Amino acid sequence: MQIGLSAEIQNGCTAIGRCAFCCWQNAGHGAAGLAPFLSDCNILICLLPGTPATEDLIDGKVLRLLPKGAAFINLGRGSNVVDEDLLAALDDGHIRHAVLDVFRTEPLPSEHAYWRHPKVTITPHNSSATNPGTAAQQVAENIRRVLAGESPFNLVNPLVGY
Repeated sequence: MQIGLSAEIQNGCTAIGRCAFCCWQNAGHGAAGLAPFLSDCNILICLLPGTPATEDLIDGKVLRLLPKGAAFINLGRGSNVVDEDLLAALDDGHIRHAVLDVFRTEPLPSEHAYWRHPKVTITPHNSSATNPGTAAQQVAENIRRVLAGESPFNLVNPLVGY
């Protein structure tokens, strides 16, 4: 069962058609792990964490595995993408548009080419919205779990970086 942002995106992609997620399960094998998903994908959505294994994973080679005219959305981490390669793919038309919510350097410097690129949409690092009622329920549930000797939900593992 998927919850949260990835589930909402998957529901939207079902309506659109060919869409691939760049998730930890397939990215753990590098570009070779992504290749089978990309050749028939019109939208690549990156939800990867920022780890040494995912740094610069979305490079020119990976972008060229997508069909010409595909779109790219990055909601994961800016370190996942080689900016120069994405800009080149946008400039030559291989990637039709990019929606970027995260960047290698945040805030994105005012002189960065993404700000002026006509095929880039920049969002203010807010790929999700928190409902205060839902957040309160999750906190209360985690308190209950800890008091019952259970592990809380949504723990971050600093050894893997997410």
